[in-house]
Amino acid sequence: MKKEPKISDIAQHITDKFAGQIQGWIDSGEKAPNWNCPWVNVGNGGVFPVKADGSQYRGSNVMWLWFVAGEMGFTSNQWFGYSGAKEAAVKYARSQGRKIEERDRKRGNGYYFWDVENECVFEGGVRKGESATPIVFYKKIEVDDKRNLNESGDPTKKVIPMMRYLNVFNRDQIEGLPSVEVKLPDVDFDACDNADAVIAAYPLAINEGGNRAYYSPDKDEVHIPGRGQFESSAEWYAVVFHELGHSTGHKSRLDRLERAAFGSKEYAFEELVAELTSAFVCAEVGIEGRIQHVEYLANWLKVLKEDKNAILRAASKAQAAADCVMGRDQIEYAKAA
Repeated sequence: MKKEPKISDIAQHITDKFAGQIQGWIDSGEKAPNWNCPWVNVGNGGVFPVKADGSQYRGSNVMWLWFVAGEMGFTSNQWFGYSGAKEAAVKYARSQGRKIEERDRKRGNGYYFWDVENECVFEGGVRKGESATPIVFYKKIEVDDKRNLNESGDPTKKVIPMMRYLNVFNRDQIEGLPSVEVKLPDVDFDACDNADAVIAAYPLAINEGGNRAYYSPDKDEVHIPGRGQFESSAEWYAVVFHELGHSTGHKSRLDRLERAAFGSKEYAFEELVAELTSAFVCAEVGIEGRIQHVEYLANWLKVLKEDKNAILRAASKAQAAADCVMGRDQIEYAKAA
């Protein structure tokens, strides 16, 4: 009789199988495919926050502008300074044949824009009453380096970064700019009654709209792009159940979530739990779902390699999360995980 493998060997076997496709790409030298966003951005949107000239923001400003856009419900990913917004509106107005003159101020320095046809100050730019969003930028300045003197005994020069703050406005807050046309997928949304019943019964409303899918633990809110933005109904349900999977970790439910930096092992593990939760729930309600492309999990391969039990623990927690989403009583899954 063939000897049954030990539990630790089974864990290693499952982990090896799960990570095998990813490892195959690495061994072959081929680049693993990137994760593709399953929805189309609407409004003036894109995903990555950009400046008026289209260049991308970097560092902490990216996360900060994502947060503000989500909180305020902005559909655009483009941000302008106050003057830049005015100048962009003027440029567009002129491209449409309108006569907008630049006039010097009678008192003080600077200039303003005059709408010749309507005989009034040009009204394009940031709307009155809109609140600015402060962002951080670094400016390099040259200062004396008193620790290093030249041959004459004078300080040499050195360049240091100085942090400054700028106020920016989202494109949604600006008058006089053209809307960006977005072609939505030509999909006849095939609603799943079983899935809709689960979503309706779950004690958390789904906020539809915008260009981001996320769960906010602080507000205990789920935000999902609209159904019409997705390539298929299955993609929409899969994303919804992924975010609901995250929401089960709230302290009022399974109390699983921890503060974790993006890319950390803790963050990776939670993403794995949420993705497996989505796969479990989709399968149960009758949606032909799948784990969100194995390549999506390529960033978390290190977690699987370092801990052969990670996939088993993630699956256990995902089962508890799936039960929570489905409205079933929590039994031994949550405790065992």
